[in-house]
Amino acid sequence: MKTLPILIFFTLLFSFYFVRAQDENQSKKLLLKLYTNGSFKYTKGTDYSRTPQPDVIFGYDHKKYVFGGLSFAFELIDEKFFSHEFEFNPIKINYNDEVNTVTYASSPNQVRPTTGGETILFETAFRYQLNHYFNKEKKVVPYFGLSPQLFYNYYSLDPATSNLFKTTEQNLGINFALVPGLVINIKNKFAFDFDLPLGFYEIKLNSYNYRNPALALNEQKQAKIEGELFPKNIYVRIGMLYKL
Repeated sequence: MKTLPILIFFTLLFSFYFVRAQDENQSKKLLLKLYTNGSFKYTKGTDYSRTPQPDVIFGYDHKKYVFGGLSFAFELIDEKFFSHEFEFNPIKINYNDEVNTVTYASSPNQVRPTTGGETILFETAFRYQLNHYFNKEKKVVPYFGLSPQLFYNYYSLDPATSNLFKTTEQNLGINFALVPGLVINIKNKFAFDFDLPLGFYEIKLNSYNYRNPALALNEQKQAKIEGELFPKNIYVRIGMLYKL
């Protein structure tokens, strides 16, 4: 496995920083944070939910841009400029019931669906981040963090047309990231926080169920573990920080 040595290296690096940050005798300060999150995610693959045709492979190429989702965090910082941050992403639930129809003049009472259906999207995440601040006394304070993020998402499609099949998909995984950031102090108690989590490795359990009768039963429902080095995800966080 080519990515295993890299994962081991970053695990050891994270462990080193974590041990350095542990000192029960140090006094710690509590910080509260409210983040606005932005992200870009690119995925590509084969679409098994469509009616198969001879010598035809249906695929998908998705680019997803999101900005404006809020998350909450608290941070414990010690005298050695190390801190432990815990971020909670609220549960997001999206439900859509959209159907496009067609009606022919010869049969005005017959309304036929052409596209659409019911979709459900459920997602949430939790991030732990170990930070090291390089100088807490200046107005602009750079820092560097190491972060594992636990995430879960669920997607369901119940189509309104016969050329698509009911589909469910779930992902449970961890995204490991390097997090460069800046804190800009504006008052004694308040500051702005800007950071850019750069994911370098993602591992997840992916399970799906495509109720496509053209597929064998063992192909309709599967579960697999997937690992990706440098996933095609970009995140940015802009936060307001309050020092207790």
